Amino acid sequence: MAVRVVLIDTSYEHQQSLEDVSETHAGGGHFTFETSSSFAQDAVFWTGVDILVLNVPDDPMIQAAFLDKLKSRVGTKTRVIILAPQMNPALIQISHRYPKVRLMKRPVTGYALYRALVDISTEYPPDRQQVHPRFLTDLKVEVISDLKSVRRTAWVKNLSISGVYFETDEATPGFAKTDLVRLAIQLPSGGEATKDYQFDARVVWLKTLKDGGGQGYGCTFLNKEQVYDELLAQVGRSS
Repeated sequence: MAVRVVLIDTSYEHQQSLEDVSETHAGGGHFTFETSSSFAQDAVFWTGVDILVLNVPDDPMIQAAFLDKLKSRVGTKTRVIILAPQMNPALIQISHRYPKVRLMKRPVTGYALYRALVDISTEYPPDRQQVHPRFLTDLKVEVISDLKSVRRTAWVKNLSISGVYFETDEATPGFAKTDLVRLAIQLPSGGEATKDYQFDARVVWLKTLKDGGGQGYGCTFLNKEQVYDELLAQVGRSS
């Protein structure tokens, strides 16, 4: 049975790009797409929605109105992808109402949206289930293990207040489960300048990527408050 996706957006641009990518990568049969510029549908309509993609407006007041509609209209069993210019406390707060949430920084390509749909509709093993809302990204990061004297260049694919998932190009694992690592991330801070952020984390699971050309690691942050205060707010402002 196809997964029903409803996009709340003021234009058809994102829906069209999703349909194009779905046709290319999945034969067009895995998802069905509908679009609306508002939450005007009745309660029966929303009970049949599997995934809601919400493109929130930039204006804080209008964004607040959209989020109020989301809370009042969309049931808490619905999976939600939120497209926004940056993370903010209101989005973090509302995302805890739903079982699975992805927060994505605009602009978003059709392929990135499709990848998020596949991710949010996949049932992962219990040790990989989402606890906090995830922010999907592609940040370059240096992963360091002082104990093993190992240093790897990696790419953060998603992160949340609680943890991070990153991938490396190495064919053999450089880190093991329970290893303590330090993540060094550079983010733009205006013009050509960058600012360094460093976070301590523990590896909780790892996997070999499907093509055999790399490794994926799931980690939990040791200081979650630091991640929220320093990193997540900045990710939303970076390009």
